Amino acid sequence: MISRVLKSVSRLLALACVVSIPLALSAQDSAKPVAKAPMGDSPSKWDIFLGYSFLSPHGDATVSPGLCGTQCAPDPNKGTYYYDEVDVGGIFSAARFFNRYVGVQAEVGIHEYGGSDVYSASTGYVSTGNDDGFTTFTGGLILRNPGAKFTPFGHALVGGALVSGPFHNPNTLGLDITAGGGLDYELNHHWAIRMVQADYEYMNVNFGATSTGLLWNLHGSLGINAMRLSGGIVYHSGEFAPPTPVTLSVSVN
Repeated sequence: MISRVLKSVSRLLALACVVSIPLALSAQDSAKPVAKAPMGDSPSKWDIFLGYSFLSPHGDATVSPGLCGTQCAPDPNKGTYYYDEVDVGGIFSAARFFNRYVGVQAEVGIHEYGGSDVYSASTGYVSTGNDDGFTTFTGGLILRNPGAKFTPFGHALVGGALVSGPFHNPNTLGLDITAGGGLDYELNHHWAIRMVQADYEYMNVNFGATSTGLLWNLHGSLGINAMRLSGGIVYHSGEFAPPTPVTLSVSVN
């Protein structure tokens, strides 16, 4: 009788030990801190970028004979004007992603510290002062390939450009088309460094067909081809959950 009781108790103890093993392992795993998934596994929903920007615009216009008068001396009948590079500029953008790869972006660029020159055959290029500038505001599509350390991206944007100059022309609204891309270096889940963003910008502005009161203003449509280089800081917000890991469960009978 006693031997039967001992056998039953030993069986119960053995069964309890078997059942307690997975419970103990589960408790041990739950006690460990949950590691944050790397950027490539759980990419952000929002990317906010703020940085420095350099703009190199290429666009020139020739004043009509007699329009400029003595303001175009030493050649009162003709003058060619072009935009200078803008060394000090700023850029801000916000991107909202629908999944890990595709999103929409809004961007603002401010480059207001360039100069402009006038050219004549006798004296060459002569500076006319700091009277030109570019403020662009665009929106469009952005694509990325998020990684644990590096995230390349490309975007195509369209919007408006507020352009002044190149020779005492007032701020005038025109078209802006931007295409380019860049590379981000991921510091952690929330911060990254935009190592480079390189863009081509086309701006088209019509300064009008008639004088605005300043006889030396240029008139007509002006196309500007610009190269823009930028870099700065990116802030990540929100995240897409990483794929559910495959689990294997075993039951003891």
